[in-house]
Amino acid sequence: MDPKQATTVGDRRHDIIGAHNNQISSIGVLYGYGSHEEPETAGAKRLGTSLDSLAHWLFPAS
Repeated sequence: MDPKQATTVGDRRHDIIGAHNNQISSIGVLYGYGSHEEPETAGAKRLGTSLDSLAHWLFPAS
């Protein structure tokens, strides 16, 4: 799989760091087990507040 065609969605810093280490884009979520600050401080450029809020990033209109 081409990393440019993948996205990692995660609530913990390990998710975001792992994505970056593998040249995969990442979206941090502000729900789940991690703190609200954790994905952002790990380098997530996008933050979602719910599964619905991720739809426009994961499934852009064609």
